[in-house]
Amino acid sequence: SYFSSRAVEILLQKTVKSTNNFVGTRVFVQGIPLHSEWQEVKDHFKEYSGGSVAYASVSYESTGKSKGCGIVQFETEEDALRARKVMRDHPMKNLDGEKSAGWYVREDVQEKRGNRRTWDLPQRGAAQERRPPRKDPEWRCADEATAIDTLTSDDLERVKQIVLEREGARRDRDWDASDGMREDLRNDYKIRIDDRLKMWWVDCEDGVPQLVQDMKGSGGWGTTAKSKEEWRLIPTTRDNDANVDVGRVARILADRDKARRTKHFSKADALLEEAKMSPLNGFELRIHDDSRTFRVWTKEKPNFSKIRDEKMTRRGARQSKIQESDGNFGSDYERAIALVTKFEPQKINEIKEILKKFPGKEKEILRKMEDRFYE
Repeated sequence: SYFSSRAVEILLQKTVKSTNNFVGTRVFVQGIPLHSEWQEVKDHFKEYSGGSVAYASVSYESTGKSKGCGIVQFETEEDALRARKVMRDHPMKNLDGEKSAGWYVREDVQEKRGNRRTWDLPQRGAAQERRPPRKDPEWRCADEATAIDTLTSDDLERVKQIVLEREGARRDRDWDASDGMREDLRNDYKIRIDDRLKMWWVDCEDGVPQLVQDMKGSGGWGTTAKSKEEWRLIPTTRDNDANVDVGRVARILADRDKARRTKHFSKADALLEEAKMSPLNGFELRIHDDSRTFRVWTKEKPNFSKIRDEKMTRRGARQSKIQESDGNFGSDYERAIALVTKFEPQKINEIKEILKKFPGKEKEILRKMEDRFYE
């Protein structure tokens, strides 16, 4: 009948659209929070765009730091067009619960030439036609030793089965089922997945497996050197700082680091709130993730002259302590090298590079080191 043939025609049109290299179905997203990975971006667009999300990615620097931008791909051009309009009003939130700055969603134009993307252009030469089809790599575990030590034999087989079932769902473009299995692997077995490398591993405190790092760096998976530094208090006034249990706050924030690495964001948010409200006498803390520091926050404007006087008093007492223990001999450069040799000898080459990079700043560098080591 006409209606059945028309239904088949519509179905074929949708099939052609969904298999035509997703031309016109991608959007470029900027303002992605630096802590967010592709799973969070994909879930966010699934929740608010009203479209069928096929794929999401986040761009990273070679150092593993997020660039704060990425790509989201939809099943149809209509879904992508709707997302460009709707998602501009639904920014993601940073770790403090505030809307991400610089959030914007637009058409992805980077990989276009005219009206066609680079992979849609005709190939040159008959050799391209004779090339055999590429065989997709098989899924494998990136760290079998940890998986065997962590999972039971039954769980290990179940994980392998779910990974393969999820791959089948992705081939069938059943993104809801694929995302559901991804969540099951993460929540039930603490399994992390890299779809590009076709690797999976057990999430643990050691971070991303070395095999993955060797192939693509830590990216959004790993723990950067900065995140391994200890949390510390930025001094304000002596009276205000007396209300803070520095050790307790550092432990809470370290537990929050673990929760964030394992994607338990509700627990991480609760720990952040606990750290903020931990000071006595109604004080609060401001947490700075980039520098891994925290300080007492008050509604009243700080008394900077008092802070400066107390800082100078502490510095004078510290200088006396330094002279008693280490003496006060040599140039600022030599004293800086001696200081790091005593407290953090593994960083001596790093300090030498810093001193070499900033000639004439030896006194300021030495002072900061003394503030840190003799606090």
